[in-house]
Amino acid sequence: MMKKNLLRRFVILSVALGAVAGCIDLTGPRVNQPRLLSCPTSETLSASSLLDPLLGGVVSVAGSSISVPANALSLPSIVALTVPASNKMEIDASVIGIEHAVFGQPVTVTIDYGRCAQSSIDGRRLSVWYLDPITGAPKENMHGVDDRANRKITFTTDHFSGYAIAY
Repeated sequence: MMKKNLLRRFVILSVALGAVAGCIDLTGPRVNQPRLLSCPTSETLSASSLLDPLLGGVVSVAGSSISVPANALSLPSIVALTVPASNKMEIDASVIGIEHAVFGQPVTVTIDYGRCAQSSIDGRRLSVWYLDPITGAPKENMHGVDDRANRKITFTTDHFSGYAIAY
């Protein structure tokens, strides 16, 4: 009888704690949380190029590009740009073989959002956000200059990661 009561109390306490935990937001305040721009595509496109540190170079795919200036890289590196199949308007930029590439000079990144419906961008102030590599949630505002006429947004960065357009 005592074991049944103890088990019942444990089950009730577990359910109550689960309910309370489901109501607590452990990620911090959500003041003005950005919303990622929805522009679905089922196709993944990518490009890469071996860039020389003294010359730099450009890697581009699907209208998006990475421009690496001279002296930004410390050694010859393969720079890759991917526009993944996604519901978001996102890209992934990387230096092959280097998990967290950091540059000696700012690198310019342009994201083409031409595939987005006009109604999804009308009246919205767009910016680029660095995405948390684990959750995919917007983590840091990279800002950017929005060229509405050409439907591209450009920003500079000193590191590569996943980025997405938000409003």
